[in-house]
Amino acid sequence: LCEPIGPSGGPSDTNLHGLREAGVRAAPIDAGVGGTSVLCLMYTMSEAHATSVRAARETWANGCDGFLAFSTSDDPRIPAISLPHDGEES
Repeated sequence: LCEPIGPSGGPSDTNLHGLREAGVRAAPIDAGVGGTSVLCLMYTMSEAHATSVRAARETWANGCDGFLAFSTSDDPRIPAISLPHDGEES
């Protein structure tokens, strides 16, 4: 599921240890008739449209059957849909 990638991954990665202890394993999705479809969603801020959303689309979002970004502002190029929320951005 996780490959060693440096200080944030590999043998000292506590997230990887947690996944292994919980028995989480990657498995191929059967996309046959009646198979599973995956819709991937993310929430971001308008300042990150050119960076984090682009990175997601070029990496993990390609494995999704559909992808949609919610953001602090609309951006049809991504596509991103404005989703207002209460409180400050952190």
